[in-house]
Amino acid sequence: KITASGVKYKEHFLCLKEPETVENSKIVEALVKNKVVKEATLLPRIHTNETVLRERYYGKEYQIRQKTKCPDCMADGNLLEFKSTKASHLSKNVLKASQQADIAVIKCTDVVSKPYLERFAKWQFSLDDRPNLKKIIVMTGKDVHVFVK
Repeated sequence: KITASGVKYKEHFLCLKEPETVENSKIVEALVKNKVVKEATLLPRIHTNETVLRERYYGKEYQIRQKTKCPDCMADGNLLEFKSTKASHLSKNVLKASQQADIAVIKCTDVVSKPYLERFAKWQFSLDDRPNLKKIIVMTGKDVHVFVK
């Protein structure tokens, strides 16, 4: 898919039936445009009984670890989960995202400062209930902030 601004990414044809595809398309476009990721593919939800398909799209390790969850995107060989939220619910949504992928991408609808997000990310990486979390990407307006564990 090529957006009006010239950003290229892939979108699985089954994503067209997903209600969240419009919002996910905007998020992946911003990630590619801001060079946070080079290659990205929006992924469909795949039923838990479709183990062969889940392994093909999500990988064998993910299929073993997460039998019921489905990530939103594969970017540069990593699974990403997208969430949109207000600043007051950032932590809750990072937790939800970490249950679906190792990289949480949060689109924050409120304006928050970079120093606040730096402290927030450091705290998130220290919590015991999200040990697989490797990276947090927070989008605020046109800014994209990347925090690595």
